Amino acid sequence: MQGFTEHRIDVPGGSVYCETYGAQDGGTALVGLHGGPGAGAAYLRPLGTLSDLVPVVLYDQLGCGRSDIPDDDSLWQVDRFVRELDAVADALPYDDMILLGHSWGGWLALEYVLHRPDRVAGMILASTSASIASFIEGTKPLIQALPPEHREAIHTHDATGSYDHPDYLAAMEVFYQRHLCRADPWPDDFLESVGNLETSPVYPAMNGPNEFTVVGSLRTWDRTADLARIDAPTLVFCGQHDEIVPACTHELAAGIAGAEAVVIPDTSHTALNEAPDLVLPMLRTFVADVVAP
Repeated sequence: MQGFTEHRIDVPGGSVYCETYGAQDGGTALVGLHGGPGAGAAYLRPLGTLSDLVPVVLYDQLGCGRSDIPDDDSLWQVDRFVRELDAVADALPYDDMILLGHSWGGWLALEYVLHRPDRVAGMILASTSASIASFIEGTKPLIQALPPEHREAIHTHDATGSYDHPDYLAAMEVFYQRHLCRADPWPDDFLESVGNLETSPVYPAMNGPNEFTVVGSLRTWDRTADLARIDAPTLVFCGQHDEIVPACTHELAAGIAGAEAVVIPDTSHTALNEAPDLVLPMLRTFVADVVAP
């Protein structure tokens, strides 16, 4: 892994913590956009191994991790996070970016490439979707496939909003072990990001009480009709058992001209952490093709 630096960047609403692996003198950088929203970038640290190829930039979005956590719910809107990424890009010494957006970070990447296509040399969409509706629809058969007692607990307590009931929490644990992260034990960097979700105000404001009950400001998000406007080289991938199901990956790839879709076997929502030996070589090949002279 190449040279490592830490710094902070002023963005709308506060300042964010940023770490850079590799050179800091122009060219194209790989910028990781973490999920959640509110997870922080810790679990994306394996991307730092690509810093011999391009600089790698990871930052905790406002409201989580080592960044400022303002007490202001008006900040937790998609357009502010787009402006935040603009501020990060302005502060970085690079000519353009390859965006790697995971989960919510993929939705942010889509928003940004539509907002500033001139700044995006390429895009990697990991375990994400073209709309909230397609994501939620894909979770329904996953919930139905749970053991009956867990399936019924989710349906019962979703209906009553009793998300802290022990039966509901037990069902969620089974769902997450199947479809969020299948590594055993969960990697330390991933646990750090999960811990951020427990304290960040962003997740409940934008998403909701859990991964598939989206009642926050993201609930109507949909860029399906805009995919054809994207002309950046794009790789889309997910895990075989992903909570954002492979059909969502294929929908994205079908809508973006020239995009490639890959499903990583025997993994779920965090394939980078579960099978880095499969994911990192694939990312290396894609990034090398984007930056090739």
